[in-house]
Amino acid sequence: MSDRCVDGTVIGPNVRRRREVLGLSRAELARRARVSASWLADLESGAGMRVTADQCYRLAAALGCRMERLMGLPELAEVAGG
Repeated sequence: MSDRCVDGTVIGPNVRRRREVLGLSRAELARRARVSASWLADLESGAGMRVTADQCYRLAAALGCRMERLMGLPELAEVAGG
C-alpha cells in the first residue's frame, strides 16, 4: 500500500458508525485492524488525524467493507450504475 494519507475527520465517524452497527468494541476493532486502541479512539473522535491508505485498508477489512465506504465515497457499483 502507498503512504498516501486521507482525512481522518471523514473516516473517523464512518468507522465508529460501522463498528457500532457490527457490535464491536473499540479494543476488538483495534486488534483486528492492527492499530492501537488509543489511535482508534482519537480517529473516532474526529481529532483531524491523517490516515494512511494501509491503515484505511486494514480498518475496512476488519469492518467487512470497502475503503470507499469509510471515506464517504460512492462504491464502485454505484458509480458504474450497478
